[in-house]
Amino acid sequence: IEGDNLHPAWRDVWALFQPVAMSLYGQRVISEHIGKPVPMIYHGVDTETFRPASMADPLIVGDKRLGTKEACKRHLGLDPTRTLILRSDRLVERKFYNVFIASMAEVLRRSPETDVLVHCAPQDGMLDLGQEVARLPEDIAKRFLISNAHDTFRGLSTEALVVLVNAADVYVSTTGGEGFGLNLAEALACEVPVVVTDWAAEGEVVGDGGITVPVLHDTYGQPVRYHSTYGMDWGVPDGRGFIEPVLSLINRPARRRALGAAGRQHVIRSFSWDRAAAEFGTLLEEPHVDRIAS
Repeated sequence: IEGDNLHPAWRDVWALFQPVAMSLYGQRVISEHIGKPVPMIYHGVDTETFRPASMADPLIVGDKRLGTKEACKRHLGLDPTRTLILRSDRLVERKFYNVFIASMAEVLRRSPETDVLVHCAPQDGMLDLGQEVARLPEDIAKRFLISNAHDTFRGLSTEALVVLVNAADVYVSTTGGEGFGLNLAEALACEVPVVVTDWAAEGEVVGDGGITVPVLHDTYGQPVRYHSTYGMDWGVPDGRGFIEPVLSLINRPARRRALGAAGRQHVIRSFSWDRAAAEFGTLLEEPHVDRIAS
């Protein structure tokens, strides 16, 4: 559940199937919508695989041992002396990539030693990331890097993805709402601080491992919603609201490290696959859900 104001048809679906929320936000929205409480089980995160590169526990790629963030950047052909902002998700309407590009363009203008790497397919349906970047001033556009190595059905190997995340100094997403946000959690597991929209489950997932940016508000002080065709309302991200938080992390490496370390501990405490499996097992074994008579 990535937003609120759910379509009434969801009630018909959940009259036939037991909903299980993947966030406290989703649990609240679903429970209010159907008029009864529903269980919540968080996703797990593989924190043994998604981990920060270190000399004591390097990432192994072929015959290479990558023990630092700089080594991960070199492995990807990036300049290890420059700060890297990463975003890794699908180029779809809900992610508000137009807002991301505009806000990060201003960050790059004000931080000449910073680059942006977007790990996604450059085209997805009617959206064309390359065209949006091409509209920027040339000196800014050339610092927007597109991996062209991701879509719904293929992408980097897990090994390569962990290296990519470790190369990042900050992870940024202008999403309009996440049901959980596994990319956010995996970045935190690698001790990369996150800056993200504060709408659905993002705040729960990020915890004290990053900065959440309030959505746009109208003149009456109400959040601006995007009425989607997915049967729920997303939050419209405030692009200008991202600029200062991202710059603050770029300019304060010690704070990046502190948030990253706190984020990893939050993920380890909160998002365990063993716990998720046990909770689903309990849910399946205990017939505590009222069922509709056939």
